[in-house]
Amino acid sequence: AVFLALGWASWKTYLARPDTDQCRVLSLSVLGRALLKSRPRDALPVLEETVALRRRYWWHHEENILAAQGSLSVCLSQLGRREESVVLLREVYARTVALRGAGHINAVGSGLALVTTLNKLQMRDEANLVLRELLKIRWETITI
Repeated sequence: AVFLALGWASWKTYLARPDTDQCRVLSLSVLGRALLKSRPRDALPVLEETVALRRRYWWHHEENILAAQGSLSVCLSQLGRREESVVLLREVYARTVALRGAGHINAVGSGLALVTTLNKLQMRDEANLVLRELLKIRWETITI
């Protein structure tokens, strides 16, 4: 409840600013993640807008875009739209590996999220393939 109240307060504070304002998009992101906890249907348009704004104005901050896409994929999955979620998760995993390497903690996390969603969709062959990739990574190589 506190996180949601902070999300709304933040959004109301920066709502009047232009789309190009970093504080505005950050407050939108906070609101989306707060709504995701208890009201994923309400979170969906907020998270979609967050991804759209990040792509449009902060395309050069790819890690922020990937984080926003990750939140959107969680929302889609919670709403039972796992096929759409898995498309985003594949993209997030591939881009994170390309940006940071397979051993980076964010790559491992996004890979595990992809495996989980693939299993829920009973796409076991692809899930096993990704899981094998993840298991090849020795724990010593995981970086933060």
